Amino acid sequence: MYLSRIPLNTRLRNTMAALASPNIIHGCVEDALDRQDSRTLWRIDKLQGNSYLLILSQEKPNLLHIAAQFGDKGEPGLCRPYDKFVSSLEQGQRCLFRLTANPIYSQPSNTRDRGRVSACVTVARQRDWLLKRAEAAGFELAPEAFEVVDRQWKRFYRSASKERGKQVTLSTASYEGELRITDVEAFRRVLCEGLGRARAYGCGLLTVIKL
Repeated sequence: MYLSRIPLNTRLRNTMAALASPNIIHGCVEDALDRQDSRTLWRIDKLQGNSYLLILSQEKPNLLHIAAQFGDKGEPGLCRPYDKFVSSLEQGQRCLFRLTANPIYSQPSNTRDRGRVSACVTVARQRDWLLKRAEAAGFELAPEAFEVVDRQWKRFYRSASKERGKQVTLSTASYEGELRITDVEAFRRVLCEGLGRARAYGCGLLTVIKL
C-alpha cells in the first residue's frame, strides 16, 4: 500500500469545482492508477488553513496530473510506502486518529427488511455511529476522547453531464481524537479497506499517528 498527499490550491476554479463534486476527484484518482480494479481510498484534509488530498492505494499513483489540475506549480505531492507502518501497529497501542465518514442508519420498514437508509444529521447520531462500529473495526473509543470537527452536505452528479448522471446527496462527518487498538488484525484491515460507505467519494479513510 502507498499513502500519498497532495497540497491543493483552493483558489483555482478546478479545485473549487472538485471539492464541491467528489466524483471529479474520484475520477482523477482512478486515472492516476494503472489498475482500475485496485483498492483505493481518498480524503480531503484541512490543516492549518491548507487543504490536502490524501490517497491510499495498492500501487504507486501518478500524482503529477492531479497536482497539475488542483495543486500549486512545483508541488507534486508526496508518496510513501504504507505497509511497514501498518505492520508496526500493536495490540493495545494508543493512537491519534482522523476519519471522514458517511454515517447512516436504517429506519425499520414494514415493506423492506433493511428499512430506509437515512443520514445521521446530528452530532449525537454521528458520534454514536462511530462508537457502535469501533469494536468490530478493532479499536475502542472513550466518548470524551474524540469529537466531530466538520460536517458537510454535498449534492453532485455521478457524471459530468446532468442529463446522463444521477444526482447523489451525501452527508459527511469528520472525526478526530484518540483510540486504543483492541484487535490489531481487524484494525489493520480497516486502515487498508476503509470504514463505512461512500468510499469512492472521499469517505472511509482512517489514518492514525502513534502516541
